[in-house]
Amino acid sequence: MFSLTRLILIDSYKANAIQELRLNGHTNLNGVNGAGKTTLLRLLPLFFGESPRRLVAKSGVMKSFAKYYLLNDSSYIIFEYQRRQQ
Repeated sequence: MFSLTRLILIDSYKANAIQELRLNGHTNLNGVNGAGKTTLLRLLPLFFGESPRRLVAKSGVMKSFAKYYLLNDSSYIIFEYQRRQQ
């Protein structure tokens, strides 16, 4: 079984901050309007084979995936997944 278990966004989802999203159980996203909850959810299909170009196009923004999610040279998206029993 393969599954995405964790995302760590460094200087990406929120500027100058590290955000961690654990996906190994029930996950709850909350926050004020405009905080980026939907933007974060739109990132998830990337890890299941979706094209980065299609992710940004759905949001109605005319930026490339890299410019949209990786704002600066210090921006990173780190993912952790489970592969079989490892």
